[in-house]
Amino acid sequence: MKTTFFRYGGFTLVELLVVIAIIALLIALLLPAIQAAREAARRMQCSSHLKNLSLAMHNYHDKTEMLPLYVYIKGWRFDLGYRSSGGGGVNAGWFNPSYLLRILPYMEQSALYDTFVSEGGDFGEPVGMSFGGLKFQRGELPITFCPTFGDASEGEIWMPLPTSIGGGNWTRWRTCYAVNMGKTTYGGLATPGAVSGAPNYAGKADMAPFVAPNECRGLVDLTDGTSNTLLWSEVSPTKARTGTCYYGDGRLAVGAGFTAYYVPNAKGPDYVYNGSMPVNCCGPGPKNGKNLAATNVNEWGIRQVHTARSLHPTGVQVGLCDGSCRFVSETITLEVWQAAATGGGSETLTLP
Repeated sequence: MKTTFFRYGGFTLVELLVVIAIIALLIALLLPAIQAAREAARRMQCSSHLKNLSLAMHNYHDKTEMLPLYVYIKGWRFDLGYRSSGGGGVNAGWFNPSYLLRILPYMEQSALYDTFVSEGGDFGEPVGMSFGGLKFQRGELPITFCPTFGDASEGEIWMPLPTSIGGGNWTRWRTCYAVNMGKTTYGGLATPGAVSGAPNYAGKADMAPFVAPNECRGLVDLTDGTSNTLLWSEVSPTKARTGTCYYGDGRLAVGAGFTAYYVPNAKGPDYVYNGSMPVNCCGPGPKNGKNLAATNVNEWGIRQVHTARSLHPTGVQVGLCDGSCRFVSETITLEVWQAAATGGGSETLTLP
């Protein structure tokens, strides 16, 4: 009798393993491309944020013929480097609202600005001393966050309130963009982290766009040209909810600027005032992959060094004083980077 063998449909074990291997290979090839496309989209959105912030700054300048004050401090003595009344010495006033408050009406945030004014906010006093100031700190400003960093909720930090307005705790938002404070420290010092001495704002004669308290500059003052001078850069603050590290704390004057003391994404250490150092005080830094060391600084308002940092691979997004934006590699030389941070240094170097 003849025996007939039938082969039923389906894959053998070997065939299944081959198919799985091919699928895994395709995923391995496609995943980096998908991640790169997503990062390119995030970088494009980050650039759009910087362009809109620059537009707000230029609209402010068109009306006032000046860039906004970095910070206003009552009783400030430029010749002394600190305010002459009210106590606090060289540290006084750095918790006052930053330039960001002044450009709110030019970034479609007039309601938040009006709330600050109507609820007791004072440009010359610490932000946390009034309900208007607290609402300014809590107002949602998605434009101030890089999409690679995350959404605004990841930049939230707890803060204690003075008993004069009820005590307890409040939260505020950090920011991912900071303005150019020049190539030295916040106070124009060539050596950061010292524990005594007066600021040297005269050392900022090389015309950083933002310098001393109670003093503002116009774009016409930037004799190197607006297309050769940095206005903004990314910073990458910690996502810790507690602690008092003020790097990237852009609604307060103490954390709203960056310095070109180091090249972008440098290993540091940054010089950052903090009362209790949180993890990743200066952000993770894509080049380093670990916590960055930050040095606690006395007289912190003038001796801080806040480096430009980003979570984008290989560099940072910057905005120039002419309103344009570009990506700057972290391999840029310090000489070129510092030349771009000055508006009146007469350097012939330009950003690549």
